[in-house]
Amino acid sequence: MNVEQALSKLKEAGVTDSIQTVRRWLREGKIKATRSEFRKAGYLIDHEDLQRFINQRTGKDKDNEIEELRKEIEMLKKQRDLYQYFVSNTISFESENLV
Repeated sequence: MNVEQALSKLKEAGVTDSIQTVRRWLREGKIKATRSEFRKAGYLIDHEDLQRFINQRTGKDKDNEIEELRKEIEMLKKQRDLYQYFVSNTISFESENLV
């Protein structure tokens, strides 16, 4: 997509309504794009890269990150519980064999 199309998507997402801001973000590399071989054509912006940028700016990627962290926490809790089970059973097994 071109810069004007990207601006339209950014407006819809509530990120910016300024073409100058979009061009600055492109120059700074904040929005990934490739320069057209013809200067007049400007930048070519990949849809997925722009969506990733929008998600970062709007915090939507944070929801996915939070969900992944919740899953990791649950997995760690299960591992802890399993570890505690084995430790407590090992201790009781050892104490039974001492008597």
